[in-house]
Amino acid sequence: LVISTRRLVHQGSVKLVKVENAYGSRMSFVKIYLHLFNDLLIISSKKNQKFMVSDHALFPAHVSVDHLKADVMGLPQESFLLRLSRSQKGFRTAMILVANTQSDKEEWMKTLSCG
Repeated sequence: LVISTRRLVHQGSVKLVKVENAYGSRMSFVKIYLHLFNDLLIISSKKNQKFMVSDHALFPAHVSVDHLKADVMGLPQESFLLRLSRSQKGFRTAMILVANTQSDKEEWMKTLSCG
């Protein structure tokens, strides 16, 4: 993780949207943390004041973001889509994230789009 050329670009908490039941489509939100470095995105959760890495991907090569039609999907306006074309888990993944505020969403979208 420690490389002399690696620097922290942006970090903070967001909520991960989880669909609990495919039939009822009940949504829940789980707090996660994004740690964006100039060459790596780390996704973590916090337990007992320690960050536990759940996934990571090379940035910008395997990270992209997209806007969502949140109102059509019944999601908060601060929602956006994070895609990892290749992650630590070895496969493509996409997750719907909800920023804490609209300005946080705009900052994440801008920062994750720069590469």
